[in-house]
Amino acid sequence: MFEKFKNWLEQVGSTDRTPMTFASRSIRLNHQSGTVSQAKEADIAAMVHIEELIYGVAPWNRAAFAADLKKSDRLYLVLKNANGDVLGFIGCSFDWNRADAHITNFGVHPAFQRQGLGTYLLQTTRQIALAQAMRTMSLEVRVSNYQAQRLYRRMGFMDGELKRHYYLDNHEDALDMVAQLEEVKG
Repeated sequence: MFEKFKNWLEQVGSTDRTPMTFASRSIRLNHQSGTVSQAKEADIAAMVHIEELIYGVAPWNRAAFAADLKKSDRLYLVLKNANGDVLGFIGCSFDWNRADAHITNFGVHPAFQRQGLGTYLLQTTRQIALAQAMRTMSLEVRVSNYQAQRLYRRMGFMDGELKRHYYLDNHEDALDMVAQLEEVKG
């Protein structure tokens, strides 16, 4: 009962905050120009498509992304090429009570993986989290996703507990990972 009240109280407290915002940035990665900007509703179809390419079936549908984009404690960033195509995205939930920035969703188009885009999105989110006085950054990752785990460990994330049958699509386990922000490698 106390845990439910505590969760409710945290949610109520977060609604008083000004919604998270991010000013678009021009970037240059691997001799290609593009932008990183705050995700908008128009980007949702591309985000779902990237998830479908990665997982076969998108874990989050359009409605889930749309609802999350509207929350004041969430921030979604999209990385686009010069043509405006979404190549990757990251979502983060900011918990000021726990001082934790939780990565809710993260994906890079398979054709553009292992080119530094995911690292750039994580580094950018880390900078935002530090500016918001977050002390930790957390996430869950599929136990079978060794490539992502390597990236997270390289960025300073440490293995946490195992969440059994976490993913709804195939009941795969998730590995909790947490980074102390002052120790996250950039």
